[in-house]
Amino acid sequence: MVSLPFLKEIADILLRPGSYNLPETCVVFPNKRARLYLSKYIGELADKPVWAPRYLSINELMESLSGFVYADRLTVLFELFEVYKLITRSPESIDSYYNIAEPILSDFD
Repeated sequence: MVSLPFLKEIADILLRPGSYNLPETCVVFPNKRARLYLSKYIGELADKPVWAPRYLSINELMESLSGFVYADRLTVLFELFEVYKLITRSPESIDSYYNIAEPILSDFD
C-alpha cells in the first residue's frame, strides 16, 4: 500500500462527499507553511472548483479566542532584556544580550 503525505490524506478526507462543508470548516496548523501544502493537495484532488476551508495558525487561533494580540519579536526581545537587567542587575548592553535572547525566544515560541 502506498502511503500518501499526511496533508494529502487530510485533503482527501475533507473532499469526501458529505464529509465536510468546506466553507464552514476551519483547519488549524502549527505554522503558515503547512496551509500552502493543504491548499495544493485540495487543488490536486478536487474534481471541480471548491471553496477552501478557513485556515488559521495556532497563534491566530489563540489571538481570536483570547482577545490578546501577539507582540512582534522585537518588542518581546526588548521586554525580555528589561526583565533580564532587572533580575540580574547586569550592565550588559542589548548588543551582547541579543546572542542569548534569540535562543531563549525560540525556545518559548
